[in-house]
Formats: sequence, C-alpha cells, structure tokens
Amino acid sequence: MQQVLSQQPEQWQAMPQVPTSQREHLQPREEVLNITPPAPSQHGVKRTCEAAREEEKAGKKLRKENRMQSTAPSKPSRRDEKITPEKQGSNSTGRNYSDEETTRLLHAVLSPDGCFDLVQRNPARAFKKISEETFKFKRSDESIRGRYGRLRAIYKEIVEYESFTGGDGDPDVDPDDTDAVAERIEKAKRDGKDCKKLDAKTVKQWNQNGWYELFNQRLGENPGISREVEHHSGAISDARISSESEDESEVFSGWEASDKEETSSPRQHRPSPSPAPSQPKARTPAKAQSRKQKGKQKQCQGGVPEPRHERRKSGAASLTSEFFQANTEWLKATNEDSRARLEILRKKEEREEAVQRREESQREQDKAKDKVELARQLVADGNMPEEVREKARKCLLAFLE
Repeated sequence: MQQVLSQQPEQWQAMPQVPTSQREHLQPREEVLNITPPAPSQHGVKRTCEAAREEEKAGKKLRKENRMQSTAPSKPSRRDEKITPEKQGSNSTGRNYSDEETTRLLHAVLSPDGCFDLVQRNPARAFKKISEETFKFKRSDESIRGRYGRLRAIYKEIVEYESFTGGDGDPDVDPDDTDAVAERIEKAKRDGKDCKKLDAKTVKQWNQNGWYELFNQRLGENPGISREVEHHSGAISDARISSESEDESEVFSGWEASDKEETSSPRQHRPSPSPAPSQPKARTPAKAQSRKQKGKQKQCQGGVPEPRHERRKSGAASLTSEFFQANTEWLKATNEDSRARLEILRKKEEREEAVQRREESQREQDKAKDKVELARQLVADGNMPEEVREKARKCLLAFLE
C-alpha cells in the first residue's frame, strides 16, 4: 500500500486542501483496517431480551383476550339481524311452503288460465313471471321451480299408487282413512311400485286441497305420467250387480231360443226336463253364454284394472320402447313447430319484399314527377336558352308518350 502511495505523489499534492475540522474523520487506510470493532454493550443486550419477553407476554395476553371474545356470546349487530321474508324479497327461500302458497302456485301453472305451456317451453321465464305476479317477489323463481318439481314427483308417485291393484276385489279406499291408505301404500311398495317416498298423510293432503285433481286436469293424459292398463273383471260393485240382474231376462230368453235350436238339430241330444222349476239346468247354452260374455265385456271396461292371469311386466325392453315412443312424439311436435316457424318467416320475408318494391316504385314516381315539373318550369321560363327549353319539351313529350 505504501509503494502505491509513493508512486503517485503528484496526485496527492494536486488534491485540494481539506480543512482541519473536516480532516479529523479521515484516517489512513492502514489505520482503518487495523481498527477492531468495539465489544457489544451488556446493557443493550439486556434491554433487548427484556423487550422480547414483554412482547411475548403482550402477545399471549392478546391471544387470550381474542379467544375469550370468540367464545363469548356477542351482541347481534344490524348486519346479523334476522332477515324477514318481506325484507329479503326475491331471495326468500328459507321458509317452507304453506298449503295456501302451494295452491296458488299450482293454480298459476295448471289452471286453464295458467302458464303451463310457457313452463314447457321456457321454464325460467315462466317461474320468474309467477314470482312477480303471484308471489310479489316473496318467493324466488329458483325456489318456485324446485317446489314445482317436487310436487310433480309426488304426483307421479300418487299415480303409481292409484294404479296399484292387490287383488281380492280391491275395495275402494277412502283417502281420509290413513290406516287403510298406509296399508295399501305398503302393498304397492312390496309389489314394486315407484312410491317409496309416499305416505298416507301426503295422499290425504293432496285430496283435501285438490292438488291431485289439478294435476289430473293437465297431466292425466300425459304419456310420461299415465300408462295404459288392461281392465278385467276383478270386482263386482253395487252398480254392476244391478246391471247383471237386468240382463237375466236376456239370459233366460236365450235359453228358450237355444232349446228350439236343439230340437231342430238331430245330432244334439235334448236334455231331460228338470224335476222342479227351482233347480237350474245342468249347462248354459252357447248363445246365452255369448250374450252374457258380451254384456260382461262392456262392463269390464270400467272395472278394476287387474290382469287376469299374470301381472304385466315392465322390463328394460318396455321401458326402452316407452322412452323411444316419447322421444318420437317429442320430435314430431318439434318438427311441426319448426315448420310453422319457417312458414311464418317466409311470409314475413314476402311482406317485406312487397313493401320494399312499393317504396321503390313510389320513389321512381316521385322522381318522374319532379322531373316533369322542372321541365314545365323550364319551358315556361322565357329567360332560358332555347336549347334548354327544347330539351325540356322533349322530356315532356317522352313522359306523355
């Protein structure tokens, strides 16, 4: 280092003179390098440790206070107040639907003046309309849509329950008799009917409020809800007994006619006369039996829908066929709707083209009128040159031709 400094004496001499007061902090590089750092002060270390311990104690105390505040019941603020359905408006989905609200919803959808067709085409718009007009935004459209979906699922289960026949005549069950309805529901579940979530209370509620009748008015003939069931003579009601008693005269008259036919036929053996009029004949003639069967066939159409021998099975094949049949009907309806829309668009385009042609012809006529009027003014103006007036006359002649 001394050699380097000795080789450049001129540079040191050329440097500006620094005052003595400012020269005190300037030390030679060797002295600066030989300075050892002072030993740390014990008082500073002690103060640092005490501050750290104080901060740790303060942190523990703060955490303890936070835990006590989180566990202690706090006073509800305005933000935590319970929001009533009137304040909540269209987001009111927490309350259960009452019977009166459910009836209003079903009337808005399923009544003759309801928006059932709009629900089928555009459910979002339909339920938003019901929320606005029927519930005055006290029920949101999502809540109304979910409620209607659940009601429709319950209706499907009630249809399955009503279509169930357990044999033994199947007497009519009073919907208000909850025990009988519950017993029949259990039989239907064991028989494989899709009514797992149905109970007697729900059936009674639906019949008392008229919801089942409302659904039947709209969905009774829907292939996705109802299924065709074969009708057989499984039970005899009072009305059917009276009808059979009225047909007894036809049966007896048929016996007499068949007796005459038997006497005329040489191959048939005439039965021996009965000893007493109270005893019936041994066999029923064919003609009377056919008449009786015809009378029963007319009566059986309105009887109990119970299969005669083996129960109708709904396997994967039948479900698949029903699915494809429903899809076919839907595609047909969609195709017809598309054709109708296309026809409407075509007629609209034709009307627009006709209007456009009329406007163009009107513009041409107006233009020709303006041209003729200008030509007349030019011809009448004597200050115009003769050439201009001659061209105006030719224009008038061309227009008149």
